[in-house]
Amino acid sequence: QIEFRNLEENVKRSGEKIHSVDGDIKRIHTEEQNLLKLETFVQSKINECKEKKQSSETLLRELDNNISKKRACLNRLENQLKSAENKPGQVTDGIDAFLTSRLVNE
Repeated sequence: QIEFRNLEENVKRSGEKIHSVDGDIKRIHTEEQNLLKLETFVQSKINECKEKKQSSETLLRELDNNISKKRACLNRLENQLKSAENKPGQVTDGIDAFLTSRLVNE
């Protein structure tokens, strides 16, 4: 009978250990699922940042291109102004022609 009780107690303890291990397995599985969700979220944020970076780089190239065009235009205007300073009559003729064309177009 003592052996039977010892056996019952051993079976009972084994059952409790199995129940405890089952709880641990469920908890680990839940944590694993949460980590997978977190990994997916983080990866989507990384992808978002990469897209924004690419978009920003494109905008910067466009701005740089526009600045270069404006600089070239400014240089041309500067050269025209220097040239016009040497020929004052042509400046007023050019301005009159420009204003006349604007009035005609409007």
